[in-house]
Amino acid sequence: MNNESLPGSESDQSGVNDGASDVDALARERVALRRERDGYKNAYEELSAEVGTLRSERDGYKGAYEQLASEVGMLRSERDGYKGAYEQVEPRFNYLRMVAGPVTREEVAPTLVGKPSIFIVTLPKSGTVYIAHTLRQSLEYDFTSVMVTPTFPKNIVWESMAVDFVKGGMVSASHMAPDAINLAALKDAGIRKAVLHFRDPRAALASWFHFRTAYGQFPSERERLSRVAVELPESFLALSKPEQMDHFIESFYRPCIDWMVGWLDVIDRDPEFEVLLKTHDDLKGQETAYLQSILDFYEIDASSKLVEKSEATHFRKGDSTSWKADVTEAQAKRLADMIPEVLRLRFGWN
Repeated sequence: MNNESLPGSESDQSGVNDGASDVDALARERVALRRERDGYKNAYEELSAEVGTLRSERDGYKGAYEQLASEVGMLRSERDGYKGAYEQVEPRFNYLRMVAGPVTREEVAPTLVGKPSIFIVTLPKSGTVYIAHTLRQSLEYDFTSVMVTPTFPKNIVWESMAVDFVKGGMVSASHMAPDAINLAALKDAGIRKAVLHFRDPRAALASWFHFRTAYGQFPSERERLSRVAVELPESFLALSKPEQMDHFIESFYRPCIDWMVGWLDVIDRDPEFEVLLKTHDDLKGQETAYLQSILDFYEIDASSKLVEKSEATHFRKGDSTSWKADVTEAQAKRLADMIPEVLRLRFGWN
């Protein structure tokens, strides 16, 4: 049968062709859309990765900023602390600069050049002035009380004074703190020997109590020393005697104990620094033997002559047991409990 004879055959073929064209167009569009989609997807992924990187950087900078801000806050706090501390002590430092600055000798007398100088380190209120001036007068040496600043328990060595000291012929008395800086300053100047003088800290406390509560009667040297020592609260004079003693137990007695323990540590651990350890009991009633032991320690061929005791060299009688009359029973027990074993065993301070 001839196809030409069939009705509608041409139109049907045209419809098929049109449908195929539509399918091809859709297929091409699909490919194009997929390509666009993949492009957008890749762009999105790249953008997403970049955003992630930026977020990570942002968080890193944020963390660094917060850490820096915290550090800046700490530094500001430290600065304010140091500023406050400086402002608090500035008046005392200015006073020290006036009364306790280094005073070196313009020249050393020919008779003193090369003679061993004597460095005495004492617990406050243990006969410092008497020991130093007896040696000075016996040897006709020069004397200084400011090679180390006259502060307690913290102080510093004036290096220029140390250099002058080693030239010879000088007695130096101080309450030098046994810290690394001070010891290094001495060694740098060539000072490697010292006489160390201890006292039962309870007796020193009692002497200190009477010294501080009576110093107004002696306004010159005593008043000057009081300004560079332990501060008194404004209400001190209104306190009872036990309350005043409580103040000195914390502000003076406790530092005395720490000071002595620190020096014993130097003796036990620093072989480069030679120390002659003496006590107030060694001095009492045996002054000549005590002073001669110092001369022997420094290999000085001389004999010590005793200085007549006076108010200039002795404020009180120096008794080692009368302190008990100045404290309550509770305070006496507290004082005994505060003495560490190393001091009790070595000196019998029970």
